[in-house]
Amino acid sequence: MIYLSSVIEGYRIYDPSSGTFLKSLPVDGYPYDLQLTEERLYVASGYGFDIYDVSQDNLQLISRKYLPGNVQRLCAYEDLLMVASDQKLILLDVSDETDPQILAEKDLGILGNYPSAERIQFINSSYLVVSIWNNGTHLFDISDRSCIEDLGEKFELFPNVKSVVQKSQLIAEDAIYNIANLPNIELETRFASDGSTREGFDLFDDKMFVYTSSRSLLVNSLASGSIIKSLSVDHDNYVRSISVVNGILFMPDNERLSVYNVRETPEISFIQHSGQFPAISWVLDNEYQVAVCGKNQVFLLLPEWE
Repeated sequence: MIYLSSVIEGYRIYDPSSGTFLKSLPVDGYPYDLQLTEERLYVASGYGFDIYDVSQDNLQLISRKYLPGNVQRLCAYEDLLMVASDQKLILLDVSDETDPQILAEKDLGILGNYPSAERIQFINSSYLVVSIWNNGTHLFDISDRSCIEDLGEKFELFPNVKSVVQKSQLIAEDAIYNIANLPNIELETRFASDGSTREGFDLFDDKMFVYTSSRSLLVNSLASGSIIKSLSVDHDNYVRSISVVNGILFMPDNERLSVYNVRETPEISFIQHSGQFPAISWVLDNEYQVAVCGKNQVFLLLPEWE
């Protein structure tokens, strides 16, 4: 049982692949955004960002970087890290993880009123896409590490939930774009929809699994964009994200974690989760619960309260 008070002490990290809790993640701020790689966890925490070693069961804090403003978004790629702080993009070299260095900054203020970055996605070491509040999704050139060049809005649809880069394609929640000839970008496939807002997705076995505002789990074919399956799911609370690992779909909201077997799609079966996962029965703002997907596991961060 988790008891509530007014102070967040840290975050417990649950690994569903092993059914165990890993070491608590201490917080100094609020974890607005996360990125998990095979061995690292990057956390945007308002005051700046943290880098953790997740190669072992016991998480180790490698470094904590303080930056001006309010850092709410980040994305890592090889030795680069892009963060969004207020109305600014900041590119950092993290080759020395104990001492990240700022390479370049970009003021987004000229793009309108409060043009904060909603989502950052590296395409490669030279280009990245940034979804900007009320200003669409822009392509940025960082081939010159001392400069972040805005190449403008290049997308007909906004990948503002998240996007995935696979070979010569950028897959957003609404469409697939051909990015083989950057900086030129072409719309390749538009996904069929049930008319509701697509709010979170993940990929598995040439399929896209999408949670929609109509409380449905929608499955699209990546090849054709057509709908393969639409399944009503029993969620009365907002689902922040979904993650698919080895054909098992994890769908957390602010009361529970639902698990589905999607290996045989279009057949999708609900899995009653084992008692190893604690009953989550508190009333809690869903933003205090985040799931992130790694290569072979999902980390579900649950708050520890004083």
